[in-house]
Amino acid sequence: MLIIGRCFLGVGIGFGNQAVPLYLSEMAPAKIRGTINLLFQLTTCLGVFIANFINNATEKHTWGWRLSLGLAAVPATLMFIGGLFLPETPNSLVEQGRLEEGRSVLEKVRGTKNIEAEFQDLLEASNNSILFYAPVIFQSLGFGSSASLWSSTITSVIPIVATFISMAFVDKFGRRAFFLEAGIEMIICMVAVAVTLALKFGQGVELPKGIGIFLVIMICIFVLAYGRSWGPLGWLVPSELFPLETRSAGQSIVVCVNMLFTALVAQCFLVSLCYLRYGVFLLFAALIGVMTCFIYFLLPETKQVPIEEIHLLWRKHWLWKSYCEPEDQLNDGLL
Repeated sequence: MLIIGRCFLGVGIGFGNQAVPLYLSEMAPAKIRGTINLLFQLTTCLGVFIANFINNATEKHTWGWRLSLGLAAVPATLMFIGGLFLPETPNSLVEQGRLEEGRSVLEKVRGTKNIEAEFQDLLEASNNSILFYAPVIFQSLGFGSSASLWSSTITSVIPIVATFISMAFVDKFGRRAFFLEAGIEMIICMVAVAVTLALKFGQGVELPKGIGIFLVIMICIFVLAYGRSWGPLGWLVPSELFPLETRSAGQSIVVCVNMLFTALVAQCFLVSLCYLRYGVFLLFAALIGVMTCFIYFLLPETKQVPIEEIHLLWRKHWLWKSYCEPEDQLNDGLL
């Protein structure tokens, strides 16, 4: 129960860390937006202080841990009840197509009816925003709106299946096998999509049903391949490779790099699609080829190798062994 509760708490905190500052920024008057937004940090710090105070004050009592855990429901309840009475932000209302309500809330938030210029900015931002990349990609490929949503829904299920596949077989067939096999699949899928779009892309009409089904299948295969290789193993393998004394720092770098390039791809993909058209999929195929070659030549297999013996793999590798200390020096250092 404690573990499940902690998981729910983490989900709530994750949503809160994203939603609360965003809500405050959108609803606060521009002149005091910084001050209002910093209330989030203030209340967070106060919450940490109060929690520590309660823990210290009740540590000698057998019921203390119950009070510490139970009192967490107080701010959660206040936030829930308060959330029921909070209005939607003008931006959210505009995104939902409730324009008049959005205009009304914006007037109340700004305290003036002279909000036309700002309201037009909201409309423009709403028209240009991308909420879900998958439907936009499918629409860009020539699918209708309804077909795009269904196609993205189908592809969103694939990673779940792929993760179970990876969990079931990665310790049997090994990390390299998953990387290499999936890499080849991903390259083939990207080339197939590119070639297909080179013949049909940019005609301003929906794709024929047969071609549309083919593209969905190719993208599903791509997502399935990624979901059982680079998706989960991109976290697993680095956690195995780093030595204990630098594992935390190394994994932190992995997370930072992953998030950085995720954001970079998210920001650049649609622009690249506009300029490169079908060529963007050839670019992805080339990058996947580089990634696959890296795995083939430079990544040792860590399957069923005790984590404290991973360093021996580097000593046997044709390239990385030149960067390792000789075994006798290592033993001298340990002694």
